Amino acid sequence: MRTRPVVAASLTSLALVVGPVVAARADAEPPSQALAGDPEVPVPGLALSVDAGAAWRLDDTLRVEGATARWLSVWGEAGASERHGGVGLLLQAGLSVWPMAEGLEGPWLSPSVGVSLAGPWNGEDPNARSVWRAGIQAGWQFTWEGFCVALGGGASVFVPLEGRGAPSVEPGVRAALGLVWR
Repeated sequence: MRTRPVVAASLTSLALVVGPVVAARADAEPPSQALAGDPEVPVPGLALSVDAGAAWRLDDTLRVEGATARWLSVWGEAGASERHGGVGLLLQAGLSVWPMAEGLEGPWLSPSVGVSLAGPWNGEDPNARSVWRAGIQAGWQFTWEGFCVALGGGASVFVPLEGRGAPSVEPGVRAALGLVWR
C-alpha cells in the first residue's frame, strides 16, 4: 500500500503552504471597531483643575492629574482645609479608573488617601487638629477644546493624628473646573 507515503507527502505540502498564512494572520492586528473615516482620538495626558465644590466641604485644592493609560490616571492635590478647627495644609493623592477607557474623560471611580495638617498659624487653638483621610469618589468628567468639568460625589473617613476626637465619615462633592492637555 503506497497511500501512506502519498498522504504524508500531501499533508507536509499542505502544512508548508498553509502554515505561514495561519502564522501571518495570528500576528495581524484584530479588526478595529472604528469606522474608516473616524479620526484617531488621543488620550488626554495631563489635567490641572480647581475644585469649585470645595467651598461646601471647606477645602480649597488644586489637582494635577496625569493619564498613565486610557483607563487609569494618577493624581495629587494640595491646598488648604478648614474642616477640623483652624486652617490646615491638605495633601492628597489617588488613582482614577476610567471604565470607558477614554483617558481623562467620561465616568471615573477614584480612591484616595491624604493628610490635613493643622499649622502653627492656628496658635494654641484647642480645636485645631491634624487628620489622616481616606476616601472614594465617583463621577463624570467632560472635556472639550482643552477644558474640563468634573462632577462627582463620595465619602471620606477622617482619623485624628493626635488621638484627639473620634474618627468621622463625611460626604464629599467634586465640582471641578480645569484645563486638559493631550
